[in-house]
Amino acid sequence: METNLWKALHCKATLAELAVLSLYAEAVSYPYMKAIRISVEKQENMLDLGPLHKSVASHIQKIINDPNILLSENPASTIGSLDGSEWQNPAVIKKVHSLQLSYLEDLLVAFFEGSKNTWECFTSEFASGGLIDEATAEEKELA
Repeated sequence: METNLWKALHCKATLAELAVLSLYAEAVSYPYMKAIRISVEKQENMLDLGPLHKSVASHIQKIINDPNILLSENPASTIGSLDGSEWQNPAVIKKVHSLQLSYLEDLLVAFFEGSKNTWECFTSEFASGGLIDEATAEEKELA
């Protein structure tokens, strides 16, 4: 088992996948989970988070359009992170850039495109005119 792990951590393809997952976590996952935690602490109705979900899809599209938001030498968290806050793990960002993987941009864009499609699928009820968007405050409270 240790040998397989060692091989995986020295495999450029595996490192590229881990790099993309790490960048996604820094840009989307950590800020999104922080926003969810804050909404729970404020006792907000989760059905009122449509704007948050829309901002995730918009942010992902922004990165698809310009992957250098995450892949430049020193990417700014104010632009790269969903909420504009500091990176959760700045060392991860530096490490990803030190790998110098030639195909990282293509892999990043493909992953973010798939992610955007998935976000849109899972949050379609929150979209303008969707089931949750059209629900009244009373209906949301009952749900």
